[in-house]
Amino acid sequence: MSRSPVTKSRPREGFSRRDFLTRGASIALSTPLVAGAGVAEPVSPAADVQILGPGKVPITLRINGTRQNLSVEPRVTLLDALRNYLDYTGAKKVCDRATCGSCTVILGGKMV
Repeated sequence: MSRSPVTKSRPREGFSRRDFLTRGASIALSTPLVAGAGVAEPVSPAADVQILGPGKVPITLRINGTRQNLSVEPRVTLLDALRNYLDYTGAKKVCDRATCGSCTVILGGKMV
């Protein structure tokens, strides 16, 4: 059994794969430096910002016989008010759609 001698392949014309990747990466990394991208300009807060819609509204909740006064936005749900404003963590927000039942709150003996 004779083995043929290992011969080096002749160099290819043009770029090798390594040259292509090296040069491409160099160009990609240097482009933001040349263009000056990535430098954020500070945004000054507008003094005359108009708030659309109603602001916070005062509400009173009676929880386990204790009155709790809160000031919440109209979009706050009962579950969010209990968990985020009053630190009652018994009811859980799991599906965020009120379909699984984990966010159930007992109100006057009824589940809501």
